Amino acid sequence: MLNRYKKNSEKIAMGLLSFMPEEKDVKKLQTTIKEYEANSNWHLYLWKEADDVIGAIGLRVDGDKAIIQHISVNPSHRNIGIGKKNDSRNN
Repeated sequence: MLNRYKKNSEKIAMGLLSFMPEEKDVKKLQTTIKEYEANSNWHLYLWKEADDVIGAIGLRVDGDKAIIQHISVNPSHRNIGIGKKNDSRNN
């Protein structure tokens, strides 16, 4: 289930985003998180299954488009099809 990022999930979100090469620098990562918190056009979501955070996706709304800026899967959940998982509600 996708859950909107909240400040109390900051460490988890930063951990997931830090797996992205362009977000390795701590200062850059902090700036990115602050942008998600302050900018109404930036939206960060965490994917949770049970009590486990599986990944994160960050979007930027630009007019009538939503642009994926960040996407990350927890390393312990990689290579098992998470990125290809079919949501049975859409069938």
